[in-house]
Amino acid sequence: MNTRAFTLIEVLAVIIIIGVIAAITIPVVEDVIMNAKKDTFSLSAHKVIDAVYENVMIDDTFDVSTIDITNLKNKLNISNPNYQAITITRTSQDDYYVYIEGQNKWKNLVACGIYNEVVVGDGNSCPEFISYEEPPNPPVLAKGMVPVKWIWNEDNEIWELEETTVSDSEWYSYHSKIKRWANAVSKDTGGNITAYWVWIPRYTYKITSCWSQSCSGSAGDIEISFSRGTDDTRGGTINIVNTCTVDENGIPGSTNCAEDSQQTLESSNWSNHPAFTFGLGEDAVELTGFWVGKFEVSSSDPSASYGGGNTTDLNIKILPGITSWRYNTVGNMFTVSRNMEKSNLYGWDIAEGELQTDGTFSTDNNNVDTHMMKNTEWGAVAYLSKSKYGKETEEIWINPSSQYKTGFAGTGPSVGSESTCPGASCFAYNTEQGQQASTTGTVYGVYDMSGGANEYTAAYINNSNADDYFSNIATVKAKYKDVYNKGTTDSGANNYIVAIHKKGDAVYETSLSVNSPYTNSWYSDYSYMPYSSIPWFRRGGYYSGGSVAGVFGFDLSFGDASGFSGWRVAALVGEGL
Repeated sequence: MNTRAFTLIEVLAVIIIIGVIAAITIPVVEDVIMNAKKDTFSLSAHKVIDAVYENVMIDDTFDVSTIDITNLKNKLNISNPNYQAITITRTSQDDYYVYIEGQNKWKNLVACGIYNEVVVGDGNSCPEFISYEEPPNPPVLAKGMVPVKWIWNEDNEIWELEETTVSDSEWYSYHSKIKRWANAVSKDTGGNITAYWVWIPRYTYKITSCWSQSCSGSAGDIEISFSRGTDDTRGGTINIVNTCTVDENGIPGSTNCAEDSQQTLESSNWSNHPAFTFGLGEDAVELTGFWVGKFEVSSSDPSASYGGGNTTDLNIKILPGITSWRYNTVGNMFTVSRNMEKSNLYGWDIAEGELQTDGTFSTDNNNVDTHMMKNTEWGAVAYLSKSKYGKETEEIWINPSSQYKTGFAGTGPSVGSESTCPGASCFAYNTEQGQQASTTGTVYGVYDMSGGANEYTAAYINNSNADDYFSNIATVKAKYKDVYNKGTTDSGANNYIVAIHKKGDAVYETSLSVNSPYTNSWYSDYSYMPYSSIPWFRRGGYYSGGSVAGVFGFDLSFGDASGFSGWRVAALVGEGL
């Protein structure tokens, strides 16, 4: 019988074939095994989050931040020898972020994510997450208001406006790492945008440094706690120092306002903000927030900005890139602001009655209230801008447009007087550099609060001279004005002390209480208290103000029509407004 042995070449060929097959199949098998490990690790992470939800449903005070590998069994009744370390973080009202380092069969693997998006891989595979912060009150839209957001156009290097819906998770986020304040627009019957709005949610605050001090040219620190509805205690977790009680003329009641305000600084207590209480006593309406014009007021007739503005017959527009409306007395500014409710430019139901001398309409059931911005409302925006939810440690840049065009930024916080906007040194609000002039440092903030035009506010010293350019100011309801009682001698210094009666207005609390050398507000902004025959407040400074212009600045004026002075509008939305 003949037999034939394998030659050496044949043996080598077989070995090579087996090696090739192994080279192909072993990685495939390893991938299958690894994918199986990852799948089981992912399922295990989901079970952890399920256990968290079960415990939170039983006890809404259950603190997930205390969970670690040593107490996992005790806290969640879970024990897994393949866990080396674990942390759980609350990321929103309804989500929890789990991070688990594996060992044994899950060695060198990490599972991380929220319930609907768990990732398993190495440590670099874990998506970035944002730690939980108490959310603010959601915006309350008036009829006709449309939510908007901005999309970055890389080709043109600008933010482009895009309409959205209230259900869009990208509409707004007040998180300190995002700073996307809610924006909306109003439209006329033709679908043209007539006004841009920014939502200021209700909050409490405390000033933790430089209270009633100049802060040596810098600025103090403000902490913000968003309220739940109209509950400023946030479910009893916040201890509120009540604001001092005042009557409609700003005269304090039994509470010692100075001592009360000092307590806010020297303790861990919080202060409620008066801008979110609309009115006094039984007539007061508690607000969950309010809308503020994103830009300074402009007019439906461009010629009004060049000397023809002293009229109540025109309509307000709030738009970027156009000349602001000036040359108007405070009385006309107030009337035009209230008459927004009677215009069909904004999409809401109009107020059908006549505007009365107390500032109300004889027939008003449109659930909207528009009015000239008050000092306390200005302060609410300023304080939010100085918190971690706003620009915080960086000063808002000045709008340097000498043409008083809205929504521009220069090249720094104190660089003013630019004749060409847009231009090489003047940038529109929706450009990368233009964002620096907003309250957030993002396109979602409020603009023109530093520079542009000086802005009159509905705020004055009660010395009988405020009616020179507002004949019926004494009869206007308290909810539409901030009234400061005059000092004993009606001097700037004495009136400064009286200003302590108004908390949250970015006057006394954010400046040194002297009237000289006039740059004693935070960031060395202008600080000149109204007095005597010059009773009206103006805010923010104007385009050439340089270092003295800023959101914490204030000065005085007669209330007359001026080419330097404009104003801003606030809009409240709710039943009965």
